[in-house]
Amino acid sequence: MRNKKVYLTTSFKFCKTNAYLGSQLYSFFEMNGFWIVNNPEEADFIIITTCAFDNERESGALSIVDDLSGKFAFKKKIIVCGCLPKINKDIPNDKRIIAIGPKELTKFDEIFAARVKIEDIYAGKLNKYFCADRIGELEYGYIQIGHGCVNKCSYCIIKKAKGNIESKSPEQILHEFKLGIKSGLRKFFLLADDCGSYGLDIKTDFAELLNLLCSELGDSFDSLGILYFEPNQLIKLYPRIDKNVFKKIDSINVPVQTVSPRLLKLMNRDYSINAVLNILAEIKSINKKIDFRTHLIYGFPGESRKDFASLVSLVGHFNLISCFYYSDRKGTKAYNLGGKAPRSEIMYRTSVIMRMENQAGDQAKLKTKIELAYQPKTVFASIAKTVPPGAVDVLLVCLGSKNENDASVYPLPLLELAEPLVRNNIKVEALDGRHEPYLSRKVIDLARKNKLICIGFVCAEQGQIEEINRLSRLIKSKFNIPVVVEGCPPGIEPGQLINNNVEFIINEGSGISLFQLVNALRKGGPVFKVKGLLFKKARRIIHNRAKDSGYAQSFHPLPYYLLSEYFSKYRIARIQTGQEHRGAFTKQRTGNDSPETIINKVEDLFFYVDNTYVDFIEHDFLADATRAREFISKLLVEIKNGRISSFPWSFRAGIESLANLSTGLLKLLKQSGLDSIRVDVESYLDNKDEGGSREFKAGKVIKACGLLKAFNINVRDPGDLKGL
Repeated sequence: MRNKKVYLTTSFKFCKTNAYLGSQLYSFFEMNGFWIVNNPEEADFIIITTCAFDNERESGALSIVDDLSGKFAFKKKIIVCGCLPKINKDIPNDKRIIAIGPKELTKFDEIFAARVKIEDIYAGKLNKYFCADRIGELEYGYIQIGHGCVNKCSYCIIKKAKGNIESKSPEQILHEFKLGIKSGLRKFFLLADDCGSYGLDIKTDFAELLNLLCSELGDSFDSLGILYFEPNQLIKLYPRIDKNVFKKIDSINVPVQTVSPRLLKLMNRDYSINAVLNILAEIKSINKKIDFRTHLIYGFPGESRKDFASLVSLVGHFNLISCFYYSDRKGTKAYNLGGKAPRSEIMYRTSVIMRMENQAGDQAKLKTKIELAYQPKTVFASIAKTVPPGAVDVLLVCLGSKNENDASVYPLPLLELAEPLVRNNIKVEALDGRHEPYLSRKVIDLARKNKLICIGFVCAEQGQIEEINRLSRLIKSKFNIPVVVEGCPPGIEPGQLINNNVEFIINEGSGISLFQLVNALRKGGPVFKVKGLLFKKARRIIHNRAKDSGYAQSFHPLPYYLLSEYFSKYRIARIQTGQEHRGAFTKQRTGNDSPETIINKVEDLFFYVDNTYVDFIEHDFLADATRAREFISKLLVEIKNGRISSFPWSFRAGIESLANLSTGLLKLLKQSGLDSIRVDVESYLDNKDEGGSREFKAGKVIKACGLLKAFNINVRDPGDLKGL
């Protein structure tokens, strides 16, 4: 297996744990003789490291996984590792990929027949390919001391991914320190989900480890950072840590999350904020240069304006306060709590933090920096102002009601939608329609000056259907740009927005994100487009049924909108949510068929991949030769333009329809990559409803097979051809 090529990528560069995993894997493949390439097309293996601590990180990770597995399923081995496989239940069940959780890294040794085991790999410095410049500190050596923790925070989904603490031995940690020192490193970070939980599974603890490192190696390194030290563990362990240790420590991240005792109880975090601050003050008296950092969650269920305002009490105690808005994670205890703040309130609190973030002068005096973690700064620093004229890819238009409190900040839903686009180098311009007096003029001006992939309307409210329809009509009267509505306004049926101007509605029933839509429109990826809907969820429904019936187990990234043109008589308006493994479909312009009937018809629109071939399900592709020719011609254009790759495929045909084959059509089929045609010969021969004797029908089969053979197209499942 040596000299095989590996493509390594990550879904998120702002997580140091994820960056460590990427750096460790990079060293693992280098030391085991693999070539690391920059293009997935060249690779034999594709490895994706993921972060999924909140909904946006999970959505971004799924988008990358869907994109790469859609393009390379069954052609290359695709491995998804990090938190996502343990958080999203669909990942381990996806037959296109191999899922490896945070505590299952030894699977890499087995898969790649490793001479150097992954547990013996010391990552050292973080590889800048997996780590954003913004989180910095790339001159440090990183030593991961454990996975998981002993805490049970009510909001945390990472616990589901990593479980209880699993610690490295002190001997292994000392060994990695010595390797780093030998390589010339003088600064180190200890990395874990909670360093304070270290050792509780191996009859030691973090206090003993710190004391050991400084007594054994204190003269060999300059400084030590700690990521992360949970407050309750800090309170317990502080008395037993040698105070000289703190002279070596240059930074500690102590994530307090909130200062409200009531909210701490709801978060299931058992400590006193005053006790934490008193300890930090004592440490500061030992080492005045030490850098204290913390994380705060705002918008937690039950948080009042007074609770939110109390975050300022931490100013002066910490050098950096990173603020995260609360992400509601299904499967956590906090998910079932009441008192969740509405989006408008989250937007207001975001604007308050942004104003605090921008008060650089006041923060400098207090030596405390307050920042929004990841967004919106990291998103909108890359939007509009840094996009050259004429280079915008996506225009997002924010609707919604005006509020004097949020005029200075983009709405949170807009930031959530924009972040994965910006992170994947898609140029975004945003217009805040709530406070824009000349919205129509600006939309048209931007559409005229840029080659837009699409225009998206977001944050719309119930009374704004007419505004959406007015703007979309205006756009369509001048440009051929897809119009997307993200999030159907409350109380509005998607059918009320489906018209000739609005082409896509993305809501809970769509099963697809704006990033996935934009990426698909940009690359010609796996999009099945019918009026007003992206049919990803339908594909999953049918995929589940296909598995039950023995059909192949995955999809090929053919542009599904081509199929929708070929089968244009089926117009499905939307999928409603709430039914397991089956959608309730409403039909448009085709009568009042029952959901079951429509599901059966939808099955005709899809085809499956079984390693080497594509197979249309229950549809005679050649029944209409004109439509078949049109479809293949469009497919060839897509292949020629490089929007998709040619691939071996197959379809099912009836014997009678093989008469529609002509030399011209066969040439087109062969150019498109047709590998075989599936014909159930025995059923045809034995069917008494078909006219003619068995010998007569056998002659038709032989003639058809001879014509296919001349073009090197095989006949699959032909039955007993030798006996004909």
